[in-house]
Amino acid sequence: NTIKMESLILLTGPNGGGKSSILRSICATALLGICGLMVPADSAVIPHFDSIMLHMKFYDSPADGKSSFQIEMSEIRSVVTGASSRSLVLVDEICRGTEMAKGTCIAGSIIETLDGIGCLGIVSTHLHGIFDLPLTTNSKSMGTEVVDGPTWKLIDGVCRESLAFETAQEKVTCVVIGAREQPPPSTIGSSSVYVLFRPDKKLYVGQTDDLVGRVRAHRSNEDMQFLYVVVPGKSVASELETLLINQLPRQGFRLVNKADG
Repeated sequence: NTIKMESLILLTGPNGGGKSSILRSICATALLGICGLMVPADSAVIPHFDSIMLHMKFYDSPADGKSSFQIEMSEIRSVVTGASSRSLVLVDEICRGTEMAKGTCIAGSIIETLDGIGCLGIVSTHLHGIFDLPLTTNSKSMGTEVVDGPTWKLIDGVCRESLAFETAQEKVTCVVIGAREQPPPSTIGSSSVYVLFRPDKKLYVGQTDDLVGRVRAHRSNEDMQFLYVVVPGKSVASELETLLINQLPRQGFRLVNKADG
């Protein structure tokens, strides 16, 4: 890899793609260079950092009465308060100790604060919702060059594929992840038109802005099948819903609902 760091960078990539390894490598290279020692690179230009901060894995501390997330926030506080425009900050999988929605908001605020300080560094994450926030931070991803092999090439862009299912199925062979356990692709903030295939061979056509909620409600029936399409806006969803309700019976399908109006 050739790494040119001019600001804070957001790093994404699949599980086992090398995000943690590249953070450790950068940290070790910077430390060796500052000490005047040989570095594992063909060539390197390393600033004289006033501090190098590496935040990696964290655990809970029952003796101190602190959860893993509390410890993570304490360490992040030390990083933020100690960072300057001449610091190197490396944070691995920020805010992974709490639920996704609030973790994304907190991570976005931390990244924005570090970016405002002007330090160099990399923050790796699986919280892809961060990229929907109005941040100006540069983004990189671990790009795949070898199928089913190491993915170590650092490239521009965002990787939204975690390969979590593939990793789990490879390492936990005693557990089978079925189709019912796998959530649909992200539809947060999007309108969708869906068709339910009922056990009695009848169809139900609808539209929603909360597809995950609808899927969760209807999947209580094991025989229920679900088909959906994401569309650009609620008005388009309503038009397509009406069109399907009017046209599907003409093609021989039986429906349980009728078009409004």
